[in-house]
Amino acid sequence: RLRFAAPDVALCMIRVCSMGRRGMVQGRITIHTVAAACMAAAAAGAGGGSGGLGFVGNVGGLLLHAPRVALRRHGGLCRRPLAAGCRLGAKLGALGLAASDDLDEDIAEAREAGKLKVFELDSFTLLSGEKMKNVSVVYEVHGTINKEGTNVILQPTSFGASHKDQRYRIGRGPEYTLDTTDNAVVVMNLLGNGVSTSPSMVGSLSKWKYPTLHDNAVLMKRLIEEDLNVKGALRMVFGYSTGAMAALQFGCLYPKRVERIAAICGTAKTTPHSRVFLKSIRLSLCADPAWDAANETFTERPGAGLRAAGAIWAGNGLSADFFRQEEFLCEDEDGGVRSLDDFVEDTIEKFETMDAHDIIAQLFQWDTADISNNDKYKVGPVPLLEYLNHDSYVKGSNGTLLT
Repeated sequence: RLRFAAPDVALCMIRVCSMGRRGMVQGRITIHTVAAACMAAAAAGAGGGSGGLGFVGNVGGLLLHAPRVALRRHGGLCRRPLAAGCRLGAKLGALGLAASDDLDEDIAEAREAGKLKVFELDSFTLLSGEKMKNVSVVYEVHGTINKEGTNVILQPTSFGASHKDQRYRIGRGPEYTLDTTDNAVVVMNLLGNGVSTSPSMVGSLSKWKYPTLHDNAVLMKRLIEEDLNVKGALRMVFGYSTGAMAALQFGCLYPKRVERIAAICGTAKTTPHSRVFLKSIRLSLCADPAWDAANETFTERPGAGLRAAGAIWAGNGLSADFFRQEEFLCEDEDGGVRSLDDFVEDTIEKFETMDAHDIIAQLFQWDTADISNNDKYKVGPVPLLEYLNHDSYVKGSNGTLLT
């Protein structure tokens, strides 16, 4: 674990070694290799899980669990059963990419049920000094916030995902990563993801102000204070991918407002390799004939650009070990064995459901992520680490291309 020097904030950072397309969902938090790494790294914690659960991590006394994954080897082929109710092929691609085909219907249903809420601001000043008008931050609440407001876990969404895609890990009982028995989990859609205020809502990037993850972290604080009336410290901020980066940013900006941080597959500052990867996705989108550079808009859906972006993601969003160990060869919903071509095509199909304007907005947030780039910490990334206690650092297996 990492701890901020003052105050005492527990921080668990996990870097993913290899991630199966199925494994991320049925592993609830990441995959079996991360669970194993964290079990070893957190041996001084509260011990392993019970029943079908594997111990993922002890984050300042708050346990995170993942169902144990029994791998069945068939001539070197890893085959993993799907978790009940998790149809990853229909909704999620590699690294949590979300299909948006039925998102509007889901939002309407969630609003009617009273779970989905909107935090609205007439004006919001960004770190850049630009002002965004009529900002809507959509969030979903799982569980009940106690009267003291001391049981709240905040989860910002990840790249390409919405609140809907986080539900598989949230629920009542220890079989869920985020247990709502005693916790209330608030999932906030980051700006630009197609649910909260996004360029797709106006169909152009020409008037988009390009908010950063820093700006989203500020909105996270305002949401819990102004809309949820939670004035004390959050029990935890949990995030995956860019959500993890937003969680780290929140912890640096507001250390007194959070007790624990669980940052899954995220970095405090985007690495040079990641920046090259992100630029390649953006250029592939903008190489499509539908891109009108002068007006910063796609005149029609950039089918070829989206397919190219998906293919780039398929080859770079996962570790070399993922391909070397042929983890893409997993059972599908019908019991068949998937091929490498199936894996690539599924990833491409997820990109084809996404809005290209929103992808570019989210790429910008990821590309510019840096927890030290603000008025509070006008220092480089190395001096900033002096604020952390390295003696309690826990790191999972290294190896992803993006971290």
